[in-house]
Amino acid sequence: MAAAQNDSDSTAAAGTYFDAEITARDDNDIGIRPDEDNDNLFGVHDCLSNVAINIHVTLLGEAVNSDNQLYLYVGEDCDDASAIADCRQIVDLNPTSETASFQDVTLSAIFEDPDCSANDTKTARLWLALLQTEDAIDAETDFIEESLIIKLDTAPPSTQVSTTGGTPGDGSFTVEWDEVEDADVEGFAAVVAESDADCAAGVLAAGGTLDAAAFDDVETSYAGGDITRLHIDGLENGVTYEVAVAALDEAGNPSALSNVQCVSPVETMGFGDGLATDGQYCFIATAVFGSYDHPTVKVLRGFRDGFLKKMPGGHALIDAYYQRGPALAGLAVSSDARRETVAAGLSLFAGLSKLLVHLGPGSVAAGLLLSLLLGLGAGIVVPAPRRNR
Repeated sequence: MAAAQNDSDSTAAAGTYFDAEITARDDNDIGIRPDEDNDNLFGVHDCLSNVAINIHVTLLGEAVNSDNQLYLYVGEDCDDASAIADCRQIVDLNPTSETASFQDVTLSAIFEDPDCSANDTKTARLWLALLQTEDAIDAETDFIEESLIIKLDTAPPSTQVSTTGGTPGDGSFTVEWDEVEDADVEGFAAVVAESDADCAAGVLAAGGTLDAAAFDDVETSYAGGDITRLHIDGLENGVTYEVAVAALDEAGNPSALSNVQCVSPVETMGFGDGLATDGQYCFIATAVFGSYDHPTVKVLRGFRDGFLKKMPGGHALIDAYYQRGPALAGLAVSSDARRETVAAGLSLFAGLSKLLVHLGPGSVAAGLLLSLLLGLGAGIVVPAPRRNR
């Protein structure tokens, strides 16, 4: 809900006759409004969708007992008796009490069919008037004053986002981009479109326009603030998606789309998946080897239970792994080459882990302590080489 914005230059004292506020406004076609508290500011997608607002009016002071008709005008100096004829009436109603509401006042009515592609900013001054006669002011019986200022900003940010990649997850994807240094940018929107296996369909294109009407099955996810990544949920594992990012200004105007990332969410083991009988998971190994019962995965589970859990600080390491494991698992299988590299590394570590489990945490700790003591002893006993003088 936005409080009335009164112009201090108005010839009428602000708040003398009316109190007006926007109590509701339609959503635009992409469903993104960065500043939910600023109902007086509209962007290009508000313009394209011709969103409507409801204006609630409370009559104040002398206007309360007036029997006049209530009008809503747009113009510059509508409180001037000689200039009101140059103002445009939007709507009128007959107030039956001290309060009244103008319902579904559209942007096209306020700005008179604006050009949504104009890349500029327009300001409309809305005036409330209780008049005996339309388009005429009687200084003794009529009441009029500026009540709201509405702004229409259709100029998008000039900055284009450059994505650097991201991390696939279970039914999700986190897209990342270079930091944007632009005072006009207030947030970002990720655009997701289902594609073919290698994204050859080209549903999204770098430099394209964020226009929900132009794409089939396009989803947008918004986040405000100075960020460099955005997490997208609700995707389907094994399906390939095109992902691009647009910068948004205060009015929700999107920049040209970034370069496009081609992503495929992957199933990873999580606490609720029910794929393990012990309630514990080897996220990365299971994702890489494709099965919770793979021999290498079993060896690594044995290392966890037979070594890590028994060593000081082991449980903290396991907890930290369970927090980060799903995201790391998605990264590990984001390409065939990366999957093979991680699999080779895990296989080598599995061989070492067998030896560690056989020795046990106590023997390993004792061996490390003995090595440390021997090293310190050698440093004390063996004299340092003497320098020639």
